[in-house]
Amino acid sequence: MAPPQTSYAMAMTKGFAGMKADSEFDHVASLLGKEKIRPGLGLVKFAGVDNAVRLPLVNEVTVTFDIDFTATNVISGIINGVAYTATWSTNQATTLALVVAAMLAVPGVFSATGGTKEVVLIADPNGALAVTCSVADGGGSTVTTTVVDTTTDEIYGVSLHTHTLEKARVEVDVNDKAVITLSTDLITGNSTIVTIDGVALTAVVFTTSHAITMTLLCAEIDSAPGVSSCSYSGDVITVLASLGLELTVNSVAITSGATQPTVSIVHSNQTAAGEVFYRAMSAISGLRKGAVMVVVEETVTSDDDVYVRYKTSGADLPGQFRKDADSNTAVAFSGAKYREGASAGAVAVVEFNLP
Repeated sequence: MAPPQTSYAMAMTKGFAGMKADSEFDHVASLLGKEKIRPGLGLVKFAGVDNAVRLPLVNEVTVTFDIDFTATNVISGIINGVAYTATWSTNQATTLALVVAAMLAVPGVFSATGGTKEVVLIADPNGALAVTCSVADGGGSTVTTTVVDTTTDEIYGVSLHTHTLEKARVEVDVNDKAVITLSTDLITGNSTIVTIDGVALTAVVFTTSHAITMTLLCAEIDSAPGVSSCSYSGDVITVLASLGLELTVNSVAITSGATQPTVSIVHSNQTAAGEVFYRAMSAISGLRKGAVMVVVEETVTSDDDVYVRYKTSGADLPGQFRKDADSNTAVAFSGAKYREGASAGAVAVVEFNLP
């Protein structure tokens, strides 16, 4: 027979990310998650769709030039994988206007506004921006560029953990992810045909650069039935299936050109077995008023401000919580307070009341 319990802990161990912290009055909304979302993350309203949310992202970028342009300067860079370029013409104002026009012509850029020595870019609604910029002097003055990523996002709520999520753990026997790896960059003349679930897509012919061609290839793959998203990094393309569907990339045939990369295709599941999350395009529970447990990136106390990450930094992902802007990678959660602090990687309690 076990001995009787003679002592009791005065403080209970905290729960887990996305768990409501108390039973006081709260407001939990039923929302549509437009992407895969784990519990305990900061949410942002999805523009143009009622009661839909996504994770925070970089959607505003400021490019600053330290001095005026001079004759022979060439300004170039890449926005979301697409190259742009502008060349000195007449004076600073005219050249900057050409830079603005070149950036604005890139798909996904909603607006580009020029100042005296800067350009501010805004992404299309719900879109993200990844921008590089440099200036080749061409024998003229050396112009240094600074690129600062920011966001216009405001936190709309926090994703909650519910009992139904336990039943939504990923099924490990469904291949809904394909990773396509090319041995080298695509070159002039290459023509690529991808076959998905037995259907050959339209051939994508090399255009201007490897980056632009990969962007076009991803767009073609993304148009295929059953594909939720397609993205690339370098020579690697990642294809994800839509909710509940299996996906097979049967082949990637690259022909023409002086040489052709070899291709490997690996199928797997989008998520490690046992991870709890809301799938893209599924209903999620979002807390708009109340107290919730969240995992914090750094040590916080109840005296600290609340910030939510919008830009990935190493293992730190959008939607996670911290106490500062972390060099323009996290946005302030207006009106929120840490009710209980925690050490880095542990569970803190955030309380807020959103209109």
